[in-house]
Amino acid sequence: MSILLAVDKNPNMDNVVKFAIDLAAWRHDEIYAVHIVTGKRGVENDRIIKDGLLLLDRIKDRAAAFGVFLTPMLESGSVYETILNAAIEKKADLIVVGSSSGKGHLEQDSRVGSVSEFIVHNAPCTVVVVK
Repeated sequence: MSILLAVDKNPNMDNVVKFAIDLAAWRHDEIYAVHIVTGKRGVENDRIIKDGLLLLDRIKDRAAAFGVFLTPMLESGSVYETILNAAIEKKADLIVVGSSSGKGHLEQDSRVGSVSEFIVHNAPCTVVVVK
C-alpha cells in the first residue's frame, strides 16, 4: 500500500506531513511525496526548483527518522492534474493534502481550497484533507 503526499510551502504543511508519516509508520506504507513547481523563467525558476528539492529532502529525512521509506517527486505542470496523475502512476491507495494555506500553491484560500476540493472530487482513491 502506498500514500501520495502532496506538499508545498503551506504554513500548515507540518501537520500534513506528520499525519502522512504517522499513518505510513502505523500501516507500514511507502510514501510518495510530490511537490509541483509552476513555470517560472530564469534564475527564479532555478531557485524554485532548488527550494522544492530542499523541501522534499527535509520531508524524506523526517520520514526516515520514523522508519518510513519516502520517495520524493519534483514535478512541473498543473497542480491538479499532476497530483491525480502521480496517484495513478504510483497506484496510491491514499492521497494526503492540506486544507488551508495562504502562501502555498496547493490551496487558494483559508477554507478547503480549490486544489484539495478538486482532488477529493476527482481522485482515483481515498483522499484525506488535513487541517
